[in-house]
Amino acid sequence: MTRSTRHRSKPPPEHRRTRRADSVADRIGRGIAAGRYGPGSPLPIESRLAEELDVGRTSVREGIKMLAAKGLVETRTRRGTEVQPVAHWNLFDPDVMLWAVSAAGTAAPFLNDLVELRRIVEPSAAELAATRATRLEAAELLAAADEMGRHPGDDPSALDADLEFHRRLAASSHNTLLASFSHALSERGSSATAMTL
Repeated sequence: MTRSTRHRSKPPPEHRRTRRADSVADRIGRGIAAGRYGPGSPLPIESRLAEELDVGRTSVREGIKMLAAKGLVETRTRRGTEVQPVAHWNLFDPDVMLWAVSAAGTAAPFLNDLVELRRIVEPSAAELAATRATRLEAAELLAAADEMGRHPGDDPSALDADLEFHRRLAASSHNTLLASFSHALSERGSSATAMTL
């Protein structure tokens, strides 16, 4: 192996730093969702988090910024970083959705809320799709419904068929917010959707 090949195989420092920050955000985010850090409580100081997570302080800062962008925490001068109430969280963010579904204390209420939301949204999405879908979209939607009917709930393919039907339904509604909602559910939230079928 030549020196240039060996050099190219290593990820650049920025990439390694981003992976570490992602890991920090994931570990703290899971802790917040599980209730380790409750709403209104401060996160440990940066140096303690760096020691606990075995990363540098820069990775901690970047991970905290990611969590702030997702609404889980807020950082204020002289007050540190505080955990925000669940109502502030971006629950349609794929990571946040995954953390909420994975946490023992929040999984059941979150899934119940998701089922309720689907029941509220989907009839209206179907109504919009019925009036706005093109002929091709209508045919694709019917084919997706047939495919969904071929897979009972315990079939491993049932989730994929359900997600595909709902993606097509949202697309056929020609409503960008519905399409975004559908996309959020089909990202990492697919495990959440599986539990609501």
